Amino acid sequence: MQPLHACAGRGVSWRARATFLAALLVCVPAPLRLDELHELKAFYNLTNGASWTTNTNWDLGADSQCGHVDQSIPAGWPYEAPAVPQSTSPGCIYKDPCSWNTKWHGVGCIDPCYAPTDGDNCAFGRVTMLDLRQNNVEGTIPANLLDTLINITLLDLSYNSMSGTIPTQVGKIRNLRRLNLRNNHLDGPVPTEIANLGYALGYQDGEGTTHIDLAHNNLTGTVPSEIGYLEGIKHLDVSSNVRFGVPVSDNPNVALNAPLPTEIGLLTNMKVLNLDMSAFEGTIPTQVGELSLLQNIFARGKFKPHDANHNKISGTLPTQIGRLKKLHTLALSHNFISGTIPPQIGGMDILRSMQLEENKLSGSMPDVFEGLRHIEYWDTYGNSLEGDLPASIMNASTLDHLYVQLEQTGPLRNFRCRQRLPGVGSVRNDLNIPSSQAGAKYNWVLQAADYFNMVFTTHCDEPYDTDFTFNALSGDV
Repeated sequence: MQPLHACAGRGVSWRARATFLAALLVCVPAPLRLDELHELKAFYNLTNGASWTTNTNWDLGADSQCGHVDQSIPAGWPYEAPAVPQSTSPGCIYKDPCSWNTKWHGVGCIDPCYAPTDGDNCAFGRVTMLDLRQNNVEGTIPANLLDTLINITLLDLSYNSMSGTIPTQVGKIRNLRRLNLRNNHLDGPVPTEIANLGYALGYQDGEGTTHIDLAHNNLTGTVPSEIGYLEGIKHLDVSSNVRFGVPVSDNPNVALNAPLPTEIGLLTNMKVLNLDMSAFEGTIPTQVGELSLLQNIFARGKFKPHDANHNKISGTLPTQIGRLKKLHTLALSHNFISGTIPPQIGGMDILRSMQLEENKLSGSMPDVFEGLRHIEYWDTYGNSLEGDLPASIMNASTLDHLYVQLEQTGPLRNFRCRQRLPGVGSVRNDLNIPSSQAGAKYNWVLQAADYFNMVFTTHCDEPYDTDFTFNALSGDV
């Protein structure tokens, strides 16, 4: 049995450490290591800690902060610690993050050491969590902070005003499970050193770093190929970095924005991949088909009329996408994807939302709806598809929204023989996004609900064409 002070010890798997969580309740907290305390203090000073929304116990105003605290002084803050020489003290215990009586806001601390390897350092605790989300933190992320707090399992600085680059020292955080830096002003590339995140945890059964969220920043460069080493990652969000995908180079020969690295296919534990509103070009790698646990993939170009078109993903939809049997949402709207819709998507019976509007798809709608037993939202508006809807649309009993082109309303025009139908179809133009083709955007789910009657129980010798039927509109609905 491991000694009590080896809670979450080095060289011990994450599951083994979790087994000892109950023991933490009876662990006597050790004072924080001096180097870690100094880095927390420096971080507070560098990021205008006095203006944080909450900075409980971070304001280290006393000059003498190290030494045995006179226990006759009641717990609480503020008060002056007696000036006791450092040489007589095993560590800083005054206003210490590892003390139950003086917990610092957003700092988690336990003693994750292992005596045979850490030696005398087992007299001190370590910071294992830094969670300062939405706390008015400003400034850069100090490299020394990441170089020192290497035992952190959660680092959350999201929804602040952090700027500068992500330090390469981020790769030294050996136990990291979650990294959240979204909604800041970070720029520069994602360092290739992320390959080392969480290496002490191992990657068996999806362990290691599981969540990386860098959304809503100003990052450049691309997803580094080293991402393939993070085999345990489940959630990767780099969305709303409008220049992410733009090469970090002044070389005029680097003409194209970067595609996704093929190493993305190694992340077989991935559940969410969000690339929305970035600047990726190139094709979707066929290796995406290896992400058998993937539930959501987003790589949309824009959401509203004033948004610039950022992602420019081209090429065809790989047939391997049909292997994603657990996929709920496929959102690739406002790109340059061409070719036909692969019939293999008919095997994605968990799929709920298919968003392929405003691309360059052609051909006819594949006969896939019998297999899409849970489909709720289908949008292929703003493409160059042709022909009527497939007969399997009658099986889409869960469908609530169906956005197709006017050319695919043959069954409706047959059913409403030689009638003008302006405004029919439950208009949905709340976003009012200009289409690459003329016409208003309508929800034609009624074609699915009444497809049998529209096609098989009615006949119209000469239905009006789309221009005349829909009030001289043309293109998509």
